[in-house]
Amino acid sequence: MQGFNLFSPTRIIFGEGKIKTLPEILPINSNKILIVTGKNSSKNNGILSTVQSILADTNKKIFIFDEIKPNPVTNIVDLGSKIAKKNSIDLVLGIGGGSSMDASKCIAMLVNNEGNVKDYIKGKKIINPVLPIITIPTTAGTGSEVNQSVVISDLETKTKTGLSSEYMFPRFAILDPTFTLSMSHTLTVDTGIDALTHVIEGYLSTKATISSDKLALESIEIIKEALPQLVKNLKDVSLRTQMLYASMLGGLVISKTGTIMLHAMGYPLTTFYNIPHGRANGILLPTMMEFLKGDKIDTINYIFRNNLRKFLNNLGISTNLRDYGIIPEDVIRFLDNVWGRRNFTVTPKLVTKDDIINLYKQAL
Repeated sequence: MQGFNLFSPTRIIFGEGKIKTLPEILPINSNKILIVTGKNSSKNNGILSTVQSILADTNKKIFIFDEIKPNPVTNIVDLGSKIAKKNSIDLVLGIGGGSSMDASKCIAMLVNNEGNVKDYIKGKKIINPVLPIITIPTTAGTGSEVNQSVVISDLETKTKTGLSSEYMFPRFAILDPTFTLSMSHTLTVDTGIDALTHVIEGYLSTKATISSDKLALESIEIIKEALPQLVKNLKDVSLRTQMLYASMLGGLVISKTGTIMLHAMGYPLTTFYNIPHGRANGILLPTMMEFLKGDKIDTINYIFRNNLRKFLNNLGISTNLRDYGIIPEDVIRFLDNVWGRRNFTVTPKLVTKDDIINLYKQAL
């Protein structure tokens, strides 16, 4: 058996109604809590008010930072950190999808580390432990609630960039599947495919281990069965539970393996065409799979009975870039946005610029 290095410091509390345990896990010395969330969804679906009600009897002072939008941007994260510092926040609570949870990690980091988030994207080292972080996902896709990575957009350079540090593992993650019941059909599909691409990429990564492979294959099997059923019955709590669990497994997997070339190639589809992150990855997934032929690809194809493209199409995801308005002239600017990303360093095949150009063209 091969050796491996496993580090998963986040305590995971999983199950229906588990949000009620929130007061029990608050650190004793955390008196000022900043809730980081989006402008609308957590308010409209009642989740924010539920959390506020649960916290009402804890004698903690609660602040709300609700400026997070899909694909969180650097200046908003910096603003959140300034508010946290001004109010002497000592715990950050991220509620929402990956964007809110990623932003909460960055804000918690910036409170105890000098500079702005761009400094750290450019390579500045995180040297101080971050504020305690608690994550509460309301979608099932990113797995951000259990890993140490974030993805931040820079509107000035039109890039999405990853940032990772063991300091940014959340201390606790509360995964209550009832919090995902309000997800729309489209959001369910897009986040479900995001979870699927996480575990497929983690399984293919050169940093994969025997333990991460087991988690990845379990997640792939669950998503293959649960997601097509869920999109036909969005209020099925059992299926929501399965998808939230599979997404969590994806977060654990990529905390060890990272993501490979697919994520890098999907970023410009979101940056330039506003295609949701998970859908962008799904569009390119079959093309990448064909490029990375090998034993592990054969295993994934076997799970899907060699019909991964059909699986995606049945969920309403076209795997042709032209259907999203993308034209051949876009390929070069996509290449400029993609080339040099660290995702390629863990891809199980040497990838050249010509390969990237050809893969985009094949997906047209």
